[in-house]
Amino acid sequence: MGLVTQGLLVGIYFAVSRYYDGSRSIWWIAGITAGIVTLIGLLNRLDIDVLGTFRGMENGEWNRTQLLSTIGNNNWYAGYISVTAGISLAAAFMGKQQVRALGLLGSFLFFASAITSNSTTAILAACGLSLLLLLLSLRKRGRLLRALEILMLLPLSVFMVRMFLLLHLTGLVLAGDAEKRLFFTPAWYVVFVVEVAVYLILQLRERQERSDRLESGRVFRTVVGLAVAVTLAALLLGCLLVAGYLPGSDKVSEVANGRLALWKVTILTYGKEGLLFQIFGMGPDSFYYALYQWGSDAMDWINRGLLDNNIYSNAHNEWLTLLVQQGILGVIAYGGIFLTAFRNLRISATRDPRALAVFLGLTGYLICSLFTFQHVLSTPFAFALLGMAEGVLCKVILIKF
Repeated sequence: MGLVTQGLLVGIYFAVSRYYDGSRSIWWIAGITAGIVTLIGLLNRLDIDVLGTFRGMENGEWNRTQLLSTIGNNNWYAGYISVTAGISLAAAFMGKQQVRALGLLGSFLFFASAITSNSTTAILAACGLSLLLLLLSLRKRGRLLRALEILMLLPLSVFMVRMFLLLHLTGLVLAGDAEKRLFFTPAWYVVFVVEVAVYLILQLRERQERSDRLESGRVFRTVVGLAVAVTLAALLLGCLLVAGYLPGSDKVSEVANGRLALWKVTILTYGKEGLLFQIFGMGPDSFYYALYQWGSDAMDWINRGLLDNNIYSNAHNEWLTLLVQQGILGVIAYGGIFLTAFRNLRISATRDPRALAVFLGLTGYLICSLFTFQHVLSTPFAFALLGMAEGVLCKVILIKF
């Protein structure tokens, strides 16, 4: 995305933040559309080609395993469903009657499509959004019961697809070994049993009208603290692996479809830039030039077999791409936009389904941004959500409550 496209994204943000009136109709349109796209994408993975796009292709062909008929590349698909999933998750968590039923259906489609999407990014987004929804529900027992009802859909989606395979109703189209191992692991049974057990215990306490121990906030603070500690530890470990400071870093750089190797050479190239470039970057859409023409590390790594022979126009990590193109100041400014939105949404996200949908959608986008890049199927939606967060949801709702 070049300078003009970046300007259009900012324009989307300003237009939505000033003119979005809080109408719910846009959520219905976006939610129904996303549900249809997700359903067709799931059917594609189950070898049911509704649109006839893959007619004549064998399951092992690249186009058959890496593309979907409704949306193209599976990375694009992962970004799209991760941003729009917030609509169905919010409806299931806070909706009533028919709205909640549609939300549960949409959440089920999202989980099933993510786990079969042949994209680790989509799987991580599904797990990350599930964890966030769990954290948001830890202050009230009623909320936690609803969250568990949604979270049980994740292993149930796996069981549903396994049943299809067992009955030979369809074939599962997956290319990555990591995705296959994750899909067929027996750990899903453990997850489901634990969720059901906790749900039944809480439901029993709710019917007996016993005191709600979650209202004290101790459980919330403990779980949030553990989640933050684990997340920071994982990020630190990942940074050390990418930077090459841990034993076996060279071997690790070869996994994850070559992403870690690409991240390492990106950081190496950025570290060798001049101070002016490190602060302000080399400009929009300059990643290819920085790695392959201005710098020589990428070509050296290709010749040494440390990096695959593909030519990348981005780092498959939005933040590293931004670091090269717009420098450390650009990364700080971009991160500040999201931090401001999350700060404003932290209260309203548990009180209004629209605010929760924005909160979850932005989180899904950020998870995907760690493993993929800006593209037209998710980034414009993220900027629109940022505009909604500033325009109505973070002002009118907070004043109301």
